[in-house]
Amino acid sequence: MMSVSARAGALSPYLQATKQTVKSLRSLAAKGLVSSAAKTVVTQFVSSMSASADVLALSQIEIKLGDIPEGKNMTFKWRGKPLFVRHRTEKEIATEAGVNIAELRDLQHDKDRVINPS
Repeated sequence: MMSVSARAGALSPYLQATKQTVKSLRSLAAKGLVSSAAKTVVTQFVSSMSASADVLALSQIEIKLGDIPEGKNMTFKWRGKPLFVRHRTEKEIATEAGVNIAELRDLQHDKDRVINPS
């Protein structure tokens, strides 16, 4: 019959391989856990910098131009800043159409800027 020390010596290469395999698996699991935690932290950080729902709601505004009387101004708040809208009269539109384009800072005629003047 074989002694216990002889058996341990005979299994020694297998035990070494098993220890190395367990060590590799532990290392792999630890690396996976750390990378998963790092991904979660980065995702939370980046998503915290995106615009919230109330900010996105402020980025859009709808104005009924028919509610503004002709010749009057109205001020609206858009993105925390004032937005001025004027319903011009026919006389004001004719005056602006007669301006020499060379005198303007922006060389663009009024009829090119206005999409639907009526």
